[in-house]
Amino acid sequence: MVQDGVAFQPVRLTWLVEKKLAVWLWCEQCSHHKSLDSVPLLTRFGDLTLSDLRRKCRCSTCHSRNVFIRPDWHKSSWTRGVVSRHDILPD
Repeated sequence: MVQDGVAFQPVRLTWLVEKKLAVWLWCEQCSHHKSLDSVPLLTRFGDLTLSDLRRKCRCSTCHSRNVFIRPDWHKSSWTRGVVSRHDILPD
């Protein structure tokens, strides 16, 4: 991907493991969400990009494959406050 003339590489599981970041998943069908440690995912699937990993995901509640995936910035204390459109905004 190129944005403002700068090339960006897709996020890969090895990068998440290096940065000690988990993977956050959100089911677009039923709103079930979960954070998964990236180390077992790397061990099981190899060095996938998050978009390739998304294709392997299925909601454990409703079994939908319509899953949103991103690094879990919040759990890893990289950010504070609202991180995604799914979080409740503070008053």
